[in-house]
Amino acid sequence: MRKTFIILLIPALLFAQEFEWFQELDSIRVEVEGYEVPVPWIGGYSRTAPEFADIDADGDKDIFLGIQRGDIAHYLNVGSCTNPEWNYITGQFEGISLLVYMGQADPVFVDIDNDGDLDLFSSCARGLVHYWENQGSALIPNFVLINDSLEYIDVPGVAHLDFPDIDDDDDFDLIIGDNTGVLWYYQNIGTSESFDFEFVTSNMSSIDVGDAASPCFIDLDNDNDLDLTIGNSEGEIWYYCNEGSSQQYEFTLISSNWLGANVGENACPDFCDIDFDGDYDFFIGKENDYSYNVPGDLHFWRNTGSPDNYNFIHENEMYLTVDFGIVSEPGLLDINLDSKGDPFVLSYYFGWLKNIGTVSEPQYSHQNYNTTGLGFLASTFGYGDLNGDNSDDLVIVEGWTGEVQFWLNNGDTLNPEFYYESFFDAGEMAGEPCLADMDGDGDQDLILGVGTYNFDYFLHYYENQGTPQQYYFVLTTINYQGWAGVYAVTNVLDFDGDNDNDIISAGPPNFNTMTYFENLGTPQNAIFGNPYPNFIIPDSSDIMSCDFNDVDGDGDMDVFFGSIYGGIRFFRNVTGQNEVGPKRPDTPFPRLDFSIGPNPANPVTWISFTLPSPQEATLAVYNILGAKVTTLTSGIQPPGIHSFIWNAAEYSSGVYIIQLETPQLTSVERVTVVK
Repeated sequence: MRKTFIILLIPALLFAQEFEWFQELDSIRVEVEGYEVPVPWIGGYSRTAPEFADIDADGDKDIFLGIQRGDIAHYLNVGSCTNPEWNYITGQFEGISLLVYMGQADPVFVDIDNDGDLDLFSSCARGLVHYWENQGSALIPNFVLINDSLEYIDVPGVAHLDFPDIDDDDDFDLIIGDNTGVLWYYQNIGTSESFDFEFVTSNMSSIDVGDAASPCFIDLDNDNDLDLTIGNSEGEIWYYCNEGSSQQYEFTLISSNWLGANVGENACPDFCDIDFDGDYDFFIGKENDYSYNVPGDLHFWRNTGSPDNYNFIHENEMYLTVDFGIVSEPGLLDINLDSKGDPFVLSYYFGWLKNIGTVSEPQYSHQNYNTTGLGFLASTFGYGDLNGDNSDDLVIVEGWTGEVQFWLNNGDTLNPEFYYESFFDAGEMAGEPCLADMDGDGDQDLILGVGTYNFDYFLHYYENQGTPQQYYFVLTTINYQGWAGVYAVTNVLDFDGDNDNDIISAGPPNFNTMTYFENLGTPQNAIFGNPYPNFIIPDSSDIMSCDFNDVDGDGDMDVFFGSIYGGIRFFRNVTGQNEVGPKRPDTPFPRLDFSIGPNPANPVTWISFTLPSPQEATLAVYNILGAKVTTLTSGIQPPGIHSFIWNAAEYSSGVYIIQLETPQLTSVERVTVVK
């Protein structure tokens, strides 16, 4: 399993030791319905628009994902055309961002000038259509923005665009779905080398799918004309069969809920023969939505039929990353008394990822999306042992009503589940609950954020005046620690391993930064020291919540961050484990994740590696006799993923050695050049 790292080195302001965190995207494996999610911890996306294109000219398709904030994520296929393997490259392809144009990237690659390489188009929410000409080549693309809006295009509220040759004259026409649900048709009256789009109609074939039409043209029945699928704002797919010809289309509606494939909101269809078996497989991008809670960013249907008779089988909804829907909140609970933390994720419902690995090397398998059977819009949750059976129970809050519910674990180690027991009303609004024994009497007390509709924020402290076996919470403090309106307590735990409870809060200055308070008192009488601000900065504006836990059993606290987009980000605590401090002897240095492909090269191959921290790195190519033929890069390199292309066109066929050398490790791969 490859590992992708992003390092966060947080300077110690008040502490003797620095805290260091690696953001790891794929180091902990996750299976959903038997499918291993390629990059589980990227954090999720919103309103995805998939596009498949062979950007590196290696014969297989890569994935580009337009997302709501205006970026284009890029996943490189480092497997093959029959067995794809996805490697996350960047969240902002070519540095392109359409945020200034109200966001929502919608990438489409097409060789619009017939020069043998792929050019790039994208719409945005303001109705503009952007065009980047590939002024490089198919092997080494170089996209240059030509203009912000094509000359003839004036469509209010673009939802999606496509470039079919709808009149079969060997050039690409332009079809745009708008936010009202209709299709705009621009015919290419130019040539295959020089496009010239002429407006034809804003009501193509009188098609109207409601709001947010996302058209995708494809020959689904292998009769040599283009059929049409359209996603809409309700998450449905409309299918129109072309009963005309390749020169004169005639679309007939077959289904307004094709395949029953409802993804919740803003469905965006695309097709690709992802397994290279001669028929098209089916993908749907989607929006995140509260009411439906349809998980995932990219849904996948495999075509088990034939080119003439399709048979799509839904395989999974988390094709690229783990995403539970919207506004996810993670927590690691030991629900089945096996001493291994299982991630639970609150995202309207309460999903469960079971740890089927070990304490030190976790591996997660998705069990279900609604462990508790919740039927209301839960806002946040906390966990701890409320009945003295050593398994974690739940406190679940419905924020806007102020209702605080208690759900107990049934204690079944084979089929654990939660059952509702009681509730109380905290007031106008309630925030994140934290269970912890704050007075050292052996039972769980409760710290609860409480607010008013005027957004005045307080921390209430409920002392458990019951027993470890039967809770009884009594409100004793309405402004805990005097932190009203300043700190939102997210975690209460023994962070420093001294057997008393420390506190981690969100803010200030905003909820995307964490502040740490060390308990300088005792387990019976907590006295919190000065705040340690910017304890960890996840470097993302979409963070909503977090949970600190010793995920890998190495004695320190790691952290999962939940995202407003429904995904999770994982940061491993590596304090003292790399070159800025002593490395623990039982902790291996992070791998360089050195990979090449395709292999054989004909004559081009991609080379990628991941650096966990800034360091010297040299990437060079040697012939079979050990003579260096070229150096691709050398010197201090920043942390993260690095990708290079070696074009062996000027070298003879044969075996070559590609070597990556750093101060810690040297990795070597062989590549065969075939011409």
